[in-house]
Amino acid sequence: MPKIAKDEIWDKSKADMFAKVVATFQAIWLATQVIARAIQHLAVTLLELSTVALMTCAGAALFFWFWKPLNVDTPTTLRIEISVAEIIVRAGAKASTPFHDTPLDFVEPDGYTSSQFPLRNHWGCQDRPLPRFPNDRDTRLHNLPTVLSLTVPTAAFSLLHLIAWNFDFPTREEQLLWRWTCISMGVILGTGCLAEATSIVVDGHSTTGLTTFNGYKLRWPTNLLFFVPGFLYMFSRMIVIVEIVISLRLLPAGCFEVVQWSQLLPHI
Repeated sequence: MPKIAKDEIWDKSKADMFAKVVATFQAIWLATQVIARAIQHLAVTLLELSTVALMTCAGAALFFWFWKPLNVDTPTTLRIEISVAEIIVRAGAKASTPFHDTPLDFVEPDGYTSSQFPLRNHWGCQDRPLPRFPNDRDTRLHNLPTVLSLTVPTAAFSLLHLIAWNFDFPTREEQLLWRWTCISMGVILGTGCLAEATSIVVDGHSTTGLTTFNGYKLRWPTNLLFFVPGFLYMFSRMIVIVEIVISLRLLPAGCFEVVQWSQLLPHI
């Protein structure tokens, strides 16, 4: 392993701590506003509710990326004392098969999403061996807290939209369409997250996102069990986005009222 100081890693981060803290407080402020409006029985727009729902995923991303470097332009070169050819010879039979990404695939095979899907010849970097590490690593979730920190916010994202079940919509048809699309999103994401998390835990955290349930996502026709619900979710999500936009044409009068005490709090 290379000897890299913590300061050297942090020096590569282009999003400084101040920007991340400000973004965190902005998210907290919006959530506080929405909760306060609900307590005082003021109307909440679909746009506000959807933004709060997005914050569940943004919070998880911020947690994992808080110390992550951003837009790294200068690579850290790893130098070895022996040649790659000698490493392959010493590895023996396990290094004899053709490689997909680099000659050292046998160390950790199928480490990237773009190199596993059937359309890999049309997706991602086509140079072989890979000139750099891709940014689509198919990672392993090594413990239960990590699994929960990803699956719970993802499932909650869709379920939070159901809070608008009895919101005022411009038309009855739009309200019913919102309910059914949100139910569809909740069932697809909730069921999918529960199944994937269960598979990862049962397999002892040894599988990645693409290799759960014996890699059904990578084989035809079993991958339809992943892609069909995925496309249905995207279709439902597009309907929700359209509904959010068109709902702004006729908002309840309560949406223009403000929480009285919020004006006394400092905010950005």
